[in-house]
Amino acid sequence: MTEINVLNKGDRVLTADGRILAIQRKNGTVDVYRVVDEETYLVDPVKIACIGYGSGTVSMDSGETEEETPKASLVFF
Repeated sequence: MTEINVLNKGDRVLTADGRILAIQRKNGTVDVYRVVDEETYLVDPVKIACIGYGSGTVSMDSGETEEETPKASLVFF
């Protein structure tokens, strides 16, 4: 059995399928985790996305240091 302890009080699971685990946080943002192994439901502890409130932009971070990180932004109209 796999134990996944990523919920805080007030959070809820939006989806838990064989590919992703999506947690809606109490503040309304959604954290998305990748499922590494469908059989054991092993979850990568690093979030693949954090969906939040904003002005319609998408930013990506490669995980490198702030100075070296190439960033990309998309603006939706």
